[in-house]
Amino acid sequence: MKSDSIGILKAGLSTGQKLLGLEEAPETILNSPFYDAIIQYGFRPSIFDITKNDSNSRFSNLFYRKPNRSQKLKKYLDLYKTALEMNSQTDLSIYLGGDHSVSASTIFAQLERFPELRVVWVDAHPDINTKETSPSQNLHGMVVSELMGLSSSSIFFKYFESSMKLDSSHIVYIGLRDIDPGELMYLEKLGIRYYTSNDVFRNGMDSIIRDAILYLDHEQSKPLHLSFDLDSVDPSIASATGIPVHGGLRLEDVKRLGDAIGGSGRMVSMDLVELNPSLASDQNELKKSIHVFTTLLKSILSAYRFSKIQSPFLRSTWRSQGVSDVLRIRD
Repeated sequence: MKSDSIGILKAGLSTGQKLLGLEEAPETILNSPFYDAIIQYGFRPSIFDITKNDSNSRFSNLFYRKPNRSQKLKKYLDLYKTALEMNSQTDLSIYLGGDHSVSASTIFAQLERFPELRVVWVDAHPDINTKETSPSQNLHGMVVSELMGLSSSSIFFKYFESSMKLDSSHIVYIGLRDIDPGELMYLEKLGIRYYTSNDVFRNGMDSIIRDAILYLDHEQSKPLHLSFDLDSVDPSIASATGIPVHGGLRLEDVKRLGDAIGGSGRMVSMDLVELNPSLASDQNELKKSIHVFTTLLKSILSAYRFSKIQSPFLRSTWRSQGVSDVLRIRD
């Protein structure tokens, strides 16, 4: 495997909710300073794409249009398989959504490779509804429950024939401020650690993310995945997203988050999701929204490069594991 390589997977699926436009996000992001930053920091990006010339990515919500269900599920399986392939070829995997439902595929793929994976989920919403509790029935609001297999109606674990689920003690939330009653029930029942945006304002992001990482892994030896939803930040900073919630994170919080995750020495992947270019009122608003992702990326890459030199985790033998060892799914 090439050193200092980054894999970028264009995962522009919008099937987890009702709005179109998210399928355009990966290309929009890559045609911005976001891509230039990767080159600037000395990394060699390899681009993977599952949505090119594919109208299936435009189908609306997974549960609303059952006649198209098999085609939609196939796209998530394609994403899962492509993520497995990309992960085996690069040092750091970046998945560009799309809505947050793509994380079912990306995190299941990383769990196959790293069963002890820890997840930092940065979002205004916990996305842990089930089909039984969800007011909207939108899949992007159920993705964490899918990863944990909380409901008898969970579909991805069975469909992917995955051998791993996400343990409730292996995820922390940061930035929450819009929680449905059913989601709060699961958070409390499972004892899932979460920090609201007000927690961040009171204590500072440095303190929050340090506490979160130590909670996830006291030994500081487990791989980390960051799942970052654009609606985690305040709409005044990023308005081009489907479910904005006021009182969100600030740009400085995003930067400090990236410094800590990238500098942990254990980061293996991240999702960047819920940018919807069609919802930007003008080009300036779109650029502001993309700038959030670019700011996060720059802080991560700067810290990541230094941590890679220092960290025994990133020099260990796990990176030699090939995709053939984990790709145990039907064609």
